[in-house]
Amino acid sequence: MKNELHTQGQETLPFEIHPAQSKKDFQKVTQIRVSAYARHLPEFAARLHVLEAADSKPGTVVLLATAKSDGRAVGTMRLQSNWDEPLPLEQSKVLPDWLQACQLVEATRLAVEASAVGALARNALFKACYLYSEAAKIDWLVVTARKPLDRIYEGLYFQDVFPDSPDIPMQHVANLPHRVMALNVPQAKRLWSTQGHPLFHYMTGVEHPDVFVVAESARALACAA
Repeated sequence: MKNELHTQGQETLPFEIHPAQSKKDFQKVTQIRVSAYARHLPEFAARLHVLEAADSKPGTVVLLATAKSDGRAVGTMRLQSNWDEPLPLEQSKVLPDWLQACQLVEATRLAVEASAVGALARNALFKACYLYSEAAKIDWLVVTARKPLDRIYEGLYFQDVFPDSPDIPMQHVANLPHRVMALNVPQAKRLWSTQGHPLFHYMTGVEHPDVFVVAESARALACAA
């Protein structure tokens, strides 16, 4: 299914992205998580049939991408702030001083459908995550990434938080070794522009009306802090 391009930098998508809220939404979240993680981590995927405690914690938003054609989940991502408690990755590693006093969001449980629509959803979820972080005045967006998925974040110019360290086992991801990587949210637009990033226009110049409640969610999170 192709994107449908409209005038003046507006693009519609074959899915919508919104925060999961209802029981049905969260059922779709667990379904796409299990399906996506089972492709590479089947034992870990078996744990994801039920919602995790982190999904309902204060300062957490679970983004859900649902297909317009049939309502199925095509992608999801969880965003957790450090406003109420440390980030999930901090169970496994103390963050360096340059991140300690910052407003942070950790993006976790990225899962997308294994299809062309799923690939579109991945990019759109990254954009939603960025817009959310920008609206909530987050300083750094932080991720943990296992090989070879770390190349995705390298491609978005995330930097290593521990550049001289081997990959770190992460308790919240089955103790598997991960890189810890971070993107400076206020500087991201300039970085993508000066480096000529191929997604720069997509991330900052194209309006996606189907990503329609991210800013509202960020304001709600800011008010709750």
